[in-house]
Amino acid sequence: MLGKLIKYEWRGYKVSLIVIFSILALTTLFTGLLITTLRPEYDAVVSNFSDTFMVISFMLYYFGIIGSSIGSFMIIAVRFYKTCYTDQGYLTHTLPAKTSQILSAKIITAILQYLLIMLGIAASILVLLQVLFTHMTNMGYDDFTNISFSEIFYEVNQSFEYEFGISFTGLLIFILIFALLSCISAVTTIFGCISLGQLFTKHRVIGAIIAYFVVNIFIQIVSVLISIPMYQNAFIAEFTGETLTIFEFLSPSFIMTIVGSIALSVIMYFISLYMMTKKLNLE
Repeated sequence: MLGKLIKYEWRGYKVSLIVIFSILALTTLFTGLLITTLRPEYDAVVSNFSDTFMVISFMLYYFGIIGSSIGSFMIIAVRFYKTCYTDQGYLTHTLPAKTSQILSAKIITAILQYLLIMLGIAASILVLLQVLFTHMTNMGYDDFTNISFSEIFYEVNQSFEYEFGISFTGLLIFILIFALLSCISAVTTIFGCISLGQLFTKHRVIGAIIAYFVVNIFIQIVSVLISIPMYQNAFIAEFTGETLTIFEFLSPSFIMTIVGSIALSVIMYFISLYMMTKKLNLE
């Protein structure tokens, strides 16, 4: 049943995904085309004109990425609210499935669609970097001649461990795990805050926004507390004369942040589950 629910949820995201990827593709194409117009060897007037358009292009690209990221979360929040706590929720809650299955399907689908958008953004950035390298190579810049991402990755990985205390590959794995857990935490937090907003009978949307800000303030306070071990390590190292690598300095806080993200996800999941089973009051 969970698989069927995920398929049903996925249909609801199709249109929004097409729109977001279309915006991302257009901004990537526009920025890539402008990169190929860069001609520093021309006179100052033409060069400045080209540079101005390039700055405008990168600003549009930046807003396109930010819009894609924020837009995806807005779509997730609106869909969850409409299909669970408005009149559309009657259809959702009459499905022959447990509430936990319905909630799990919504969380899994939301995470998958957000990760898909993040992969799209990453691919877009890589495409633009490759366009830039290729264009600079074609213009005869020796520093960019025969540069490939594999060579850059190999050279960085060789020197990274000595400087930072962890291999570049290991750091990438760590970042991917951290990003995945952060995504899960973000989705469950949105769902949990929307569910808490249902306690405000007449102003549920405002209640959800208030809950979101309160939860985020709490997260910021915990983040400050989590950073204390990091500064303790720095103080001890300074006092004893030891040398800490960057990863040794940051890793305690990173690990505690990961644990905190897991705990927050679990708490928010059960808040949503409780509200959907015990306090459900559809508009």
